[in-house]
Amino acid sequence: MTMKDFVQNIQEYTARGQDWTFVTLTDDGSGASATLVSGTSGYKIKIVGFIVSVDGAGKLDIKLGGTQAIHLEFASRESNVFYVPFPILVTEGANVEATFTADSPTASCYITTIYHMETI
Repeated sequence: MTMKDFVQNIQEYTARGQDWTFVTLTDDGSGASATLVSGTSGYKIKIVGFIVSVDGAGKLDIKLGGTQAIHLEFASRESNVFYVPFPILVTEGANVEATFTADSPTASCYITTIYHMETI
């Protein structure tokens, strides 16, 4: 695969990120969880990326179908965009879930998931 092919693949997969969800997790140190994308029978989820902002230190764990897939640690308030070069494929009917655990007394995590639902 040439660099041109690689860049073209990224552009195509990013363009397919037609759907998005937004979730806010506020935690006091015990952990706050939510479903980012609900799995549906007959469809598979292709995740293109995430936009994550936190207003305090903490850890973010993202699970795909109950399996730990992404672990991020934040030292302070910040925002990040995470685009994957190729989509993350999620098993049919499986959920994409997140847990944010704050290091400080109370902090919030704001997550936008960019994805595409594709029929099987």
